[in-house]
Amino acid sequence: PYYYGSENFTIRDGETTPVRLTAAIANVKITVGYTDAFTGYFTDYTTTVTSAAGTRLVYAKADYDGKEGFVRPGDFDIEVAYTKQNGTRGTATYTVTGATARQHYKLTYNVNNGEVGNATITVTFSDEFEEIVLDTIELNDQQ
Repeated sequence: PYYYGSENFTIRDGETTPVRLTAAIANVKITVGYTDAFTGYFTDYTTTVTSAAGTRLVYAKADYDGKEGFVRPGDFDIEVAYTKQNGTRGTATYTVTGATARQHYKLTYNVNNGEVGNATITVTFSDEFEEIVLDTIELNDQQ
């Protein structure tokens, strides 16, 4: 993470000037989670977050648990690549615009609690909640 703070002060010859400075996180924090329904249905999955500055955060199936990452404020892309039980691979993408410092994006992937239908990504940040349907992923194995 990156922290930033600033305070104006004046330097005077022969004097000590105490300065009080509070630094706050200046990045956007991103964590990823997968529900049991998601992990039970897909055999493999990886989420990649790419910031406008080119920073890539990878949350692979084997190592995502508890992993957090940080990107600069602004826009970033989210891509989840997945493999279904029948071996079919796919991706779903979403772009976040205007993320600001000190926001925490918690990306949670779900497949309608195991019901047939659309896969969804739930994105939460700060005190607000937003549900975004990324892509339709047919859950039955007949294509």
